[in-house]
Amino acid sequence: MMLLIYGFVAYFLISILRFMREKSRNDRERNQILPQLLKRMEKLEKSAQRINQGDEKNRPE
Repeated sequence: MMLLIYGFVAYFLISILRFMREKSRNDRERNQILPQLLKRMEKLEKSAQRINQGDEKNRPE
């Protein structure tokens, strides 16, 4: 019976370590990509603002 408990504890610890390693890798990847995404969003926002300004100029009163 005690062997089953030790086995479960070992399995549980190994599962947690695998999860944390995968999470750390995913977090690193996300942190590397995040600045690129922010730059793209800023460009899109500026483009949208220019388009909206152009629409306001061409809009009849």
